[in-house]
Amino acid sequence: DGLADAAAVAELLDDSRETGPRLATNGGVDYLRWRYEPLLGDYRAVVEEEGGRLTGLAIFGLRRRGELWEATVCELFVHPGDHGTASRLMRQVARSAPVDYLATLPAAGSAQARMLARAGFLPSPVGARALGVTPYQEGLLPDPRQRGSWALSFGDVERLELC
Repeated sequence: DGLADAAAVAELLDDSRETGPRLATNGGVDYLRWRYEPLLGDYRAVVEEEGGRLTGLAIFGLRRRGELWEATVCELFVHPGDHGTASRLMRQVARSAPVDYLATLPAAGSAQARMLARAGFLPSPVGARALGVTPYQEGLLPDPRQRGSWALSFGDVERLELC
């Protein structure tokens, strides 16, 4: 269980989240346990440690897409700029089950998007998912109508679809 050491996971979550004016889910360990409850899907986790310290965590789901098996990386937590850990986590996900491909949805323009691009991930040729928003007042900051204002994970978007 990648979430077993709650204190280590909480420390990694605090350090890995990008700061700045973006809309994001600010969940802790309890939220992740609730969100990736096994009854909701085949969710798994892989971790990276260095010197007994948690340095990375990836939570992913497995599902069949037609004839192919997909591993959807729902959450990826690494220390800022730690490209090596991000790459090793992606390799662990790919080796953890007989999957045909990996998919994820990093926030546009984020450090995570840059790390995944360095790890070999490419934008989908069919485009990204659309999210409709209705601001009930003007002058909201960050502006929810701007794509760059959002920092949702694949797991966040997937959860919105389940509602």
